[in-house]
Amino acid sequence: MKLILLVFLTITTITFGQNYDQWKTYVSEEGHLSVSFPEQATVLVEEKVGESPKTLKYQLEGDEFVHYAAVAIHESDLSEIDEDLCQLSLNSFTESADGAIINQRVWNVQGEEGIAAKILLSGKQVVYYKVVLKGNLQYQLVVLGLEDTKIVADTADQFFKTFRLTE
Repeated sequence: MKLILLVFLTITTITFGQNYDQWKTYVSEEGHLSVSFPEQATVLVEEKVGESPKTLKYQLEGDEFVHYAAVAIHESDLSEIDEDLCQLSLNSFTESADGAIINQRVWNVQGEEGIAAKILLSGKQVVYYKVVLKGNLQYQLVVLGLEDTKIVADTADQFFKTFRLTE
């Protein structure tokens, strides 16, 4: 059986002047997650009828950043697959974005082992990317910044620290 991973890529128009002083938490019962965004997130639900996986997407665009969280709900338990799906997901995302992985490390979330990476895109854009699997769920978190600056790294770090598995 061939597994097709979804690659999440967001092409955005960045605007300036938004304030990130207030973070708001979004909880998804279906996606078994909670995550906080610097402002109110736009909730997108993408369902492919008759196809797997179903994907729930949560996204905030604005200022110098894009914050993105997604969960793909697969029909079967992903731990039963012999491939390293976290690494495959990172590689697919990086290739689709025409980026280069600058560094990667193990990312532990509530006992689940995933991958955290920093990816440079064309120009000065930077992506902080995290992926973890639990049962039949594949979680991806992305922060895209216009430049590789300390404020982008700090905002990404704050965003990632809010992520929780709720089941």
